[in-house]
Amino acid sequence: MTARFLFTDVTGTVPDAEEIAHKAELFRQQTGVAPFIVVLPDINNEASLRQNGKAMLAHAVSSMSNVKGSVLLLFTTREPRLIMITNGQVESGLDDKHLGLLVENHTLAYLHADLWYQGINNALAILQAQILKQPMPPLTYYPHPGQQHENDPPGSTTTLGLFAWAVAFIVFAAFFNYTTRLYYALKFAVAMAVANMGYQALCLYIDNSFAITRISPLWAGLIGVCTFIAALLWTSKR
Repeated sequence: MTARFLFTDVTGTVPDAEEIAHKAELFRQQTGVAPFIVVLPDINNEASLRQNGKAMLAHAVSSMSNVKGSVLLLFTTREPRLIMITNGQVESGLDDKHLGLLVENHTLAYLHADLWYQGINNALAILQAQILKQPMPPLTYYPHPGQQHENDPPGSTTTLGLFAWAVAFIVFAAFFNYTTRLYYALKFAVAMAVANMGYQALCLYIDNSFAITRISPLWAGLIGVCTFIAALLWTSKR
């Protein structure tokens, strides 16, 4: 059975489905419990689902090896909810009702904030801690792979940024006339800081996400400080 079978999102709400499926497979390997995660807009008959849930889980794990239990984590998007059903063989120290309430209470805040990727990861973490008799995990933000660099200054995570810095340094070195060592380094620093803000703006424009508020003056300032120090060291023997 592939990990993809453990996660189904018919709404297209959750980003990075493959990453969620991979984490569900890790959960299965570490706990011996197969988590079936399903994301739906809504459910029509919750009572029927709960009544037939154990049978559905038993059928789902019938062809799986090294599994001692299974759990269905059903997320609804129209009205954010988490419904949890086990096959009755999940040894967590709590009955199914209280285990479901525990996981749901620690997850709903994420869902109401449209943080579905984080909410699902949190639900798995809480459930795993209960099954393995571990302490409750701390409140954690789980950025999905596409988010890992979204708060970084524009262009700072690409090799183009380093290349642009080197080119600008060479251009300014050829352009500026040497006066005093301190004044020369200061001119260099200001020019590089301004050039960096222009570079950030260009990266945002190319990415069709230009906004003045997304330009990081702190990043430009850091470039300026580094340039100032580099220029001082470079001219130390003049």
